[in-house]
Amino acid sequence: MIFQNYGLFPWKTVRENVLLPLRLRRERPDREKTDRLLEYLGILPHAEKYPG
Repeated sequence: MIFQNYGLFPWKTVRENVLLPLRLRRERPDREKTDRLLEYLGILPHAEKYPG
């Protein structure tokens, strides 16, 4: 998948980028739920890496 516009913040980790919409909605981030999503997408091993 190639984005036409930047879809990620390069100064945030993959996990932080995934959690951002929850934080913007003032929801409490749930690490377990986030990890399940990252695992489903096949990117859990990269959760603490930066995009780019």
